[in-house]
Amino acid sequence: MRTITLFLLFICLGATPQLSAQSTSSNRSKVAVLHIDTKGLNLDPIQMGDLTRIELDKTGLFEILDKYDVQYLVEKEQLKLENCYGKICLVEVGKKLGVQKMLTGAVELLGEKIVVSYRLIDVSTSTVEKSQIIEFLNLKPQLQSMISITLRQLLGLSNDADLVSKLTKPDAYESEINNPNKDRLNLSGPRMGVTFITGQTADRMKAPTAEGGIDAIPVMFQFGYQFETAYLNQGGLQALFEFIPIITGLDQSQIIPSVSILHGIRSNKKGWEFAFGPILYINQVAEGFYYNGVWKRTFDWNVETQGAPYPAGAEIVKRFDKRGDYRLTSSFLFAFGKSFKSGRMNVPVNFFYIPSNAGHRFGISVGFNGKGDDGTEYKYPNRGVIARSNPDGSDFEIFAMGLRNTHEFVFDQYTNLISVDNDGDHAGEKERLVYITRGSDSGWRINWQFGKYRDPDNNAYKVWMDEKLFLPRWEGQAAFITPPILNYVSGPTGMVFNPGAGLGERWKDHFFVVEFVGSPASSGLHAFQLQPKGASFELTKTEKIVGSFLPTGIDFGPDGALYMADWVNGWDDKNYGRIWKLTDETAKGWALQKQTEAEIKADYKKLSEAELKSKLYFEDLRIRRKAQFELAKRGKKGAEIFEQVIQDKSN
Repeated sequence: MRTITLFLLFICLGATPQLSAQSTSSNRSKVAVLHIDTKGLNLDPIQMGDLTRIELDKTGLFEILDKYDVQYLVEKEQLKLENCYGKICLVEVGKKLGVQKMLTGAVELLGEKIVVSYRLIDVSTSTVEKSQIIEFLNLKPQLQSMISITLRQLLGLSNDADLVSKLTKPDAYESEINNPNKDRLNLSGPRMGVTFITGQTADRMKAPTAEGGIDAIPVMFQFGYQFETAYLNQGGLQALFEFIPIITGLDQSQIIPSVSILHGIRSNKKGWEFAFGPILYINQVAEGFYYNGVWKRTFDWNVETQGAPYPAGAEIVKRFDKRGDYRLTSSFLFAFGKSFKSGRMNVPVNFFYIPSNAGHRFGISVGFNGKGDDGTEYKYPNRGVIARSNPDGSDFEIFAMGLRNTHEFVFDQYTNLISVDNDGDHAGEKERLVYITRGSDSGWRINWQFGKYRDPDNNAYKVWMDEKLFLPRWEGQAAFITPPILNYVSGPTGMVFNPGAGLGERWKDHFFVVEFVGSPASSGLHAFQLQPKGASFELTKTEKIVGSFLPTGIDFGPDGALYMADWVNGWDDKNYGRIWKLTDETAKGWALQKQTEAEIKADYKKLSEAELKSKLYFEDLRIRRKAQFELAKRGKKGAEIFEQVIQDKSN
């Protein structure tokens, strides 16, 4: 009897879970998932349906009709599932499949968004019980997570808020989720800031040059570049190695190089960071002591006293002194900061502190680096670039590169981008008039212009100069660059294109550029015209309009006059200057100038689309552009106007 009792007991114990499971399953609604509509993605509706079925099953809220059962019943009942996404069709199919609910939806790539939408349909009442739609970033590798998030939101289940943010917000911090090519927040890039110097070191800097000081304010600008690599990245934190070369004091005619070698801890989610490590810098120092509060070099004391003993209590120390020898010195640096976001651009802001018994240093540095939606880092060392983006930072791109110092780039009447590239600092070189196109490389690198600076064995060959990249097109020139149109005026500091109503009728379709060479006699205002030549342009006319002043910038006013800023003379600042107004006597009473000035002052927000359309034909470019921008703000209505005007070949 004992054996029988135990055997029966085992049977009961073994049966209990099955009975419980059957009871739980019977309380759940039966749901069928058919095809999920898809557009612009690699998965077809059947595959998207399978993926949705898997994620729905993970919630544990429904009894999911197996896909093979669905296939069997579809063939048996001869049902057609193609394009069965509407409520009427789904209710009919749901009744034949014997389920209480049907789940349908769509996953579509629309522009730069992946839109996931689902509807849960009650078969018995033929009503949509629940619906949910979420717009995600275009991160295709995270498609399964997007489906899961949308389904959980549909069913009232909680989601990981951080994951939702990374998949929906374009300015969320980079991680392996929303930036598949990078698994961390990388802040390599330029750095600039201000350092404040205190104590005896500050006193030494403020001292006159005759006393070994530099007669400077102990607040100095600094700039450099941060190189970094992560050697540990777990969860939301990463451990970093940072290498930061910095130049300090250029604003006060000083060159104080330093290198910081730091270890850092950074939050990938919030951008907070703490770093510490040694800082090495080269400076001029001398051995000496303070005597009655005055700095005295030991060398000077020995000369003046012919080697007499140092004063009682004198402490021999090494301090900053421009009369001393160059020495490599070291300190320890502590830094704390946070990175902020603007679109795909990171803007790190850090505070640092360097303790020293000769005087503490502290300061602030700011940097930036840019990344595309695909994780691309925009690094273009040793060259100038032209970048463009929408006002919110989206659609960021490097439009052109290999430029030196454009002053400034302007559009002609056909939106060709023309500029003057300043400067021709190398012997035998001259500034350039350049045509800038998307993706172009104008060829300039600072290390190609001057060489490698500190490497005498490799400084002789200069690519920019020896391969004549600065010259207009010539036989044998490198094919990878867009060469300049021609070598033009020296020291260009400002440029404009006549928008239409500028100066007078004889100046239509002219570019204007101002030349600054430090002397008014050799500087002035130039006007020129271009015409197409092959894939570029050629100069057809140039003349110097006004001389004997030192212009730093120009622009057309609403009245059609050309306004010019005047530095007066020399290179140094002088806390005063002049503004000149240039007009053309032949344009006195010109109706176009009066009309243009009135249109510039007008409020275009009050105009209808039809009225704005007429402004797109106005003779002055500023008015056309003003109307264009207002129409662009009006979305679809504005786009319809643009389509009409584009089709009009009469103008």
